[in-house]
Amino acid sequence: MKRIAVLPGTFDPVTTGHYDLVKRASVIFDEAIVLVAENSEKRTLFSLSDRTRLCEAAFKDLENVRVLPCEKVVADLANELGATCLVKGARNGYDFSYELQLFGATRSLGAPDTLILPVKPELSAVSSTFVRELLRYGKDYSAYVPKGALELLGSLLKI
Repeated sequence: MKRIAVLPGTFDPVTTGHYDLVKRASVIFDEAIVLVAENSEKRTLFSLSDRTRLCEAAFKDLENVRVLPCEKVVADLANELGATCLVKGARNGYDFSYELQLFGATRSLGAPDTLILPVKPELSAVSSTFVRELLRYGKDYSAYVPKGALELLGSLLKI
């Protein structure tokens, strides 16, 4: 049986923390599928299409990773894709508590189990919110965005 991980998120924009999490999942699972999702509680800076393109560029060097836009309930799409589990990252206790709550909600909708991986300490301060603030104030963001996505992100900002 093929072990398939689904990594859902808004990725607004994708960060080096996301890259590390996806890379680690790609080693554990036969296939890692990044689901770029809409979140009704978040007002995103980039469109779903642009966030998907950024993720495709970021993860292009990981051969068992694919990226899909997610415009439905994550639990439903994870099941359609034959996912073994969902993989989420946690930078701290707050993130862990939030992901634990989401685990209960997604399980009640029929999703597979969730694996919560701790974020590496050196990446614990990296978040999409932090990168958006750097973008907003014209600061250098290159250390916080995966190399594969840097050029595309730069071109999206010039639009």
